[in-house]
Amino acid sequence: MSTKISIYRFPSIVYCLLFIVYCFPFVACHESLEDRAERTCREETHRNCPQRLGGEMVMDSITFDRATRTIVHHVTLSGHLDTVTTAMKTSLGANILKELQNQTGNKIFKDAAINFRYTFNSQRNGDILYDFTFKKEDYY
Repeated sequence: MSTKISIYRFPSIVYCLLFIVYCFPFVACHESLEDRAERTCREETHRNCPQRLGGEMVMDSITFDRATRTIVHHVTLSGHLDTVTTAMKTSLGANILKELQNQTGNKIFKDAAINFRYTFNSQRNGDILYDFTFKKEDYY
């Protein structure tokens, strides 16, 4: 009489084990959209900030505000950009919106109706010179 145990005698156990082994990694690594946005902003800031965007523009950081579900880009302006003008505000806002509409890297956040905010601070005195917030109806 053989005392060998065959896995073929217990197919339901084998299927359950296979299901657990294959599905567990996907369940264990799930993070909420807010957690992902927060992590992405933190990593992007750590990796690329401060980043010079031109001669007189520096991206200081990117943060995520959970309360308003907004990704916030903090930029410092210097030189001749460090003054408020209506023409500059109109042009800057239009350019940012166009860039946001064409970006594909933020698609997951845009599809989830995350807001995008851009604050431009004066290097001279720290005041907010421009503040743009774009909602889903703006960028889609």
